[in-house]
Amino acid sequence: MSNTTDTFEKLKAIIIEIMANDEAEATALAQSVTAATNLQQDLDADSLDLLEIVQEIEEQFNISVSDDQAEQFTTVGQAVDAINAMQQQATA
Repeated sequence: MSNTTDTFEKLKAIIIEIMANDEAEATALAQSVTAATNLQQDLDADSLDLLEIVQEIEEQFNISVSDDQAEQFTTVGQAVDAINAMQQQATA
């Protein structure tokens, strides 16, 4: 598995954990979340949801995400790319 695939799967699990209210929603999200999924439009995430997602990203990936960086997380794929870049900077 590539780093991008690992990051995507971890982020997808975070999104499901935060956004799903029950098992049916979790199953639906597991099937529908892709790299092109828009966090606000497709998932109907509000600012509190996005804050929780960013906090969980920071914890799970052991990185620090600034407000400016978090605003760049429009789609799941953009978030994955940003997370990977932040992890590379942290280890450089």
